Amino acid sequence: WGLGSSLAMESIPPSARGMVSGILQCGYPAGYLLAAVVYGLLYGQTIGDFTFGWRAMFLLSFVPALIVLFIRSHVPESPAFVSGRAQARPGLLVTLQKHWGIALYAVVLMMFFNFFSHGTQDLYPTFLKKQHGFDPHTVSWITIVANIGAIVGGLAFGALSEKIGRVNAITLACVIALPAIPLWAYTTTPFMLALGAFIMQVAVQGAWG
Repeated sequence: WGLGSSLAMESIPPSARGMVSGILQCGYPAGYLLAAVVYGLLYGQTIGDFTFGWRAMFLLSFVPALIVLFIRSHVPESPAFVSGRAQARPGLLVTLQKHWGIALYAVVLMMFFNFFSHGTQDLYPTFLKKQHGFDPHTVSWITIVANIGAIVGGLAFGALSEKIGRVNAITLACVIALPAIPLWAYTTTPFMLALGAFIMQVAVQGAWG
């Protein structure tokens, strides 16, 4: 993600970074949505003596990874990277000594951003299955709804950040997440949980986008 976002941001004009950042961030929920569809269709299904379990889900994930080969062979390095290679640059330790404040800020910011995203996403299907006893089909469609919300949030807040600024867009997204917590975590029906997950992921990917 770090390398891909750097390549994208360095290859476009600054005026387009908000929208492109939102589009870039939509790749994560798009992949998650695809995985949820595959889970709903195949998990627990049996073909002969073979049953689709979690190992089969992981094996299927290699197909999208093949796109990396295309990127490596067809996508050039960013102009900023190419021009920077010709210039002498200080070492990592020298850079950290000079900019330790902003480096520490970035580490803390991304730590909380990852709490915000992975804390609300990664184990949510397991939460639905273990805590609520939902079948794979129900877990799948709730997860699909959540990731549709994530895509909406990434695109909407990416565009909005061009109007109100990055900090204001991130702050607004985080504020929207707060009232979604009771729906997302404490309701019991599939519809209300899906609604909470949708709003939560609009906010989460809105902040990231």
